[in-house]
Amino acid sequence: KPSEQEARFLPMAELSAVSQLLITTKETQYADRLNELLWPVLDRAPAAAILTAVRVLPYQDAAYKAKLQPYVAKYRASLGEIEKQNPYGVPISMGGWAGSSGVSAWSITNYHLLKAYPDLFGPEHVYRGLQYLLGRHPASNVSLVLGVGVRTKNMAYGSTRADFTFIPGGVAPGVLVLK
Repeated sequence: KPSEQEARFLPMAELSAVSQLLITTKETQYADRLNELLWPVLDRAPAAAILTAVRVLPYQDAAYKAKLQPYVAKYRASLGEIEKQNPYGVPISMGGWAGSSGVSAWSITNYHLLKAYPDLFGPEHVYRGLQYLLGRHPASNVSLVLGVGVRTKNMAYGSTRADFTFIPGGVAPGVLVLK
């Protein structure tokens, strides 16, 4: 029997795999399985699966898009809380490995939602994340995207760190904000 943590992770892992199979093969068996898995996950935690849900829109019918809309609206409403947390209006991590990947994923999610539901989303949440990564963040105005911007990080924590080199377009871990 899986642990509680594994039980929460397994549906997300399967959902991710099934969504990729649906996108790749366009087979109805994967659309059916995705629909079995998706709605309970969205009921528990909309932000966790909303990107997966919106990325498969082109492979679903109109009823799917209509059924997804309330979850998108709920996710959109949750962005107001993020806006109140800091002056940048992005989800800044308060521990671990700073937060560039989280801000990047958040912006990508918002981009896909803007394209799919322009009546619910404007571009501001995409741009906030982009601005944060390009230098509008605490402590400095250095771009966290390597080689992009007037002042950029010269090295990221990644596979090239031992060489003291960087891959242009890579993203540095970010600014670690402590409570």
